[in-house]
Amino acid sequence: MNTFGRVAACGVISEYADAGKRAAPSMLNVVYKRINIRGFLAVDLMSAYADFISTTADYLRDGKIHVLEDISRGVENV
Repeated sequence: MNTFGRVAACGVISEYADAGKRAAPSMLNVVYKRINIRGFLAVDLMSAYADFISTTADYLRDGKIHVLEDISRGVENV
């Protein structure tokens, strides 16, 4: 992580069921590198959702962004 780096944290589902797992970084590095960590929930951004969908659809249609897919058929092939 770069000095003065920024981290956006949304969801830590791995911690919901296993208290032994920690998503948090070493706090010593956070302090020394002056890292900014900001948590948010998806619902915090619901007011921007319609605009996001519209803009993303335009970008896809215009070729400004491309979809990356990894499709597997059947659990045994994942």
